[in-house]
Amino acid sequence: MDHRNRGAPPASAASEFVADLPDELDALIEWFDTQGDQTTLDNDVRAYAENLLTALRSDQAIVPELQTDSARVIALALTHHIRNPEHSVAWLNLGVALRRLATWDHELPSTQRLERALICFDRCLALSAGDRAVNVRAWAGKAFVFMQLGDFKEAVRSSAAALALDPSDPNLWLLHSGCVGRAGDESQALRLVGDAYEAYVAAGRPDALRHVF
Repeated sequence: MDHRNRGAPPASAASEFVADLPDELDALIEWFDTQGDQTTLDNDVRAYAENLLTALRSDQAIVPELQTDSARVIALALTHHIRNPEHSVAWLNLGVALRRLATWDHELPSTQRLERALICFDRCLALSAGDRAVNVRAWAGKAFVFMQLGDFKEAVRSSAAALALDPSDPNLWLLHSGCVGRAGDESQALRLVGDAYEAYVAAGRPDALRHVF
């Protein structure tokens, strides 16, 4: 896809959080803003959207199973915060997307995108005071971002906050263990793996963790 002569950025790019997106996502949002027909969307843009949607679901974003194609779902997820800035899940999903893009897109310095992700997670937490499931994901998202930034003290603090909200989830024990280990306490990290195993057994040995234990 040749982006050398692209026109003006899409209207949604007025949001600082979706400025400087990869070319495929700029094209996707422009198509979405103009209510483009399915047949007008380039195949490489559609493929990028499908891959990103798969990644978001893997990262535990809260993405509903809508009766529409992956391209529209991703466009909705990236622009939801513009249409409804008081919706906590809009900020959660945007933060998850920006964190993922920080590992994919090397055109924009990853630190800038990760800092935007942290702002999104903080806004999510400020808006989701009683919603444990959303809070858990936001704190876990912050832990991953701080790990990528090399701020292991804050990563431990964030993973501990997620774990405190749901100690029954073995994934959160493993996340916390990883953060503690990266912070330099290997012995405590190993003990936490044992706690993760106990949570794994209590959860009925979920298939998602079978490769770990």
